[in-house]
Amino acid sequence: MVKRSVCLFCSLGCGLAYRVSGREAEAIDYDRECQVNKGALCPRGYYNYELLNHPGRLTQPSIGGIGVSWGEAFSRVRRELQGIDPGSIGIVVSPLASLEEASGAAALAVSLGTKQICAGGDPADQDAYLGSTWQVSEDRPGELADVEASEYILIIGDILTRSPVLSKRINNVKYGKKGARIVVIDPNRSHAAWFATEHLKNKPGSEAILLAALIGLLKRKDEAEILPLIEKIGVPIDVLKRVSEELAAATAGTVIVSPGVNKKRNDLVVYFARVLAGLAANKKWLVFYSGGDTIGVNAAIDAFCPGHAPYHELKKKLDQGAIQGIFLLGEDLSDLEPLVGGAKLVVRTRYFPAKKNNAEEVIFPLASHLETQGRYIFSGSRLVEAGAVVEPAGGKSNLVMLGELFDLEVEALVSRVNEVKPGQNRELFDLEKVIAEVGKIGPAGEILPEEITHFAGNDLAKNFFWYRANNKG
Repeated sequence: MVKRSVCLFCSLGCGLAYRVSGREAEAIDYDRECQVNKGALCPRGYYNYELLNHPGRLTQPSIGGIGVSWGEAFSRVRRELQGIDPGSIGIVVSPLASLEEASGAAALAVSLGTKQICAGGDPADQDAYLGSTWQVSEDRPGELADVEASEYILIIGDILTRSPVLSKRINNVKYGKKGARIVVIDPNRSHAAWFATEHLKNKPGSEAILLAALIGLLKRKDEAEILPLIEKIGVPIDVLKRVSEELAAATAGTVIVSPGVNKKRNDLVVYFARVLAGLAANKKWLVFYSGGDTIGVNAAIDAFCPGHAPYHELKKKLDQGAIQGIFLLGEDLSDLEPLVGGAKLVVRTRYFPAKKNNAEEVIFPLASHLETQGRYIFSGSRLVEAGAVVEPAGGKSNLVMLGELFDLEVEALVSRVNEVKPGQNRELFDLEKVIAEVGKIGPAGEILPEEITHFAGNDLAKNFFWYRANNKG
């Protein structure tokens, strides 16, 4: 029997298929019916199969690294929470979580009376998502089909390292349409830049400034107003002027953003990409994140916990010791792990053991997306419902675990997921003021290209054979 699911190791959301016999997945298959990837997978796509059968997977709860029963672990959490002020309880949800799991976490936050809840994962992704929610005068979000329908694609960052399977769609534009243009903005000769028809080698960290300059040129501003930005960008104004004219003249096009820690102000990069697409007729925008359900998890928390703390605020409070109880729900939260030592109660749900355990730490084994049913929102606001390939081998989903721990009404939470809508517009900026502010962004030092295996700080990837075989240093 062949069962299908979806990959969460980037927000492209490729289809997966497995040959299943009884309760076990015997081999990976290829979902050629999925229109996203038509069976193709990048190396990270194969991690999904390893995740199903990995001998290092957690199967039992633990306290301080010592295995205990589910009941004992639940009792410990409930007891410790009684002595903690609700306002000092934090909840961080992995971008690999489903909409149902994120809704469960939001319900927990409301039940406990805390606003300290946010999506986690790559900090650049969280900034970029914020930039996708601000109002613009004309917003044209795209879908995957818009990429191949384009004759002009402007890419900010190394999208083909982030989402390698997207290369086929981009190559169909480059080689399948006479006169088509692929322009990549990247400080390095990256994987995506190698595929480009033109590479704009900007100064590191200047992506937001470059996009602000293109907006100014599209708005027919006096070039004298743009010149102060050029020194920080490193790309001649005549090149930028030509690119803006080509983008505007193309009959159809897409502006694609790949957020990254080396970009300064990923929120403004995405915001300006949206403004740029709105100014040029028949242009769309897309953002591809490192965490598969970055859009969905954020949208669910926004919907059910309005006014919640943003990621960087919660992280700062953790660093200051203002968070006394912290729930880290899922993998891909390695950026926060060094900061949790001062909390009285640390609760984690994980696939694999933590690097370090302290006496107060409670870890629950987490069922993966291949072992549970859930809904996810990928780039282009594509909603996918995936079923379980096999039954969980000892772990539970965040939704089930939280439901049992706090008596949450799981069925009601699942039904609420239909209310989740991505891209809730929050505020309308004065574009001219924002463009003026972007000139204050300082220079960055030289940066190295991203590694092809990079995602989530590589902490999760390090558990898989393909990563270990190709990163021996």
